[in-house]
Amino acid sequence: MVSLLGHRAYLDASTIIYAFEGIAKYANLEEGLLDLLDGGSMTAVTSELTLL
Repeated sequence: MVSLLGHRAYLDASTIIYAFEGIAKYANLEEGLLDLLDGGSMTAVTSELTLL
């Protein structure tokens, strides 16, 4: 298993949309990757499109 601690991840617009809309199929993002980001253990980058 690869550790993501201290790494940077690119999140595309669909990843952000799925998380905010609570799409059940992608709920594991909230329990894994997004928790790492929220806790400051990992950094995320995204596009200007996502920020719009």
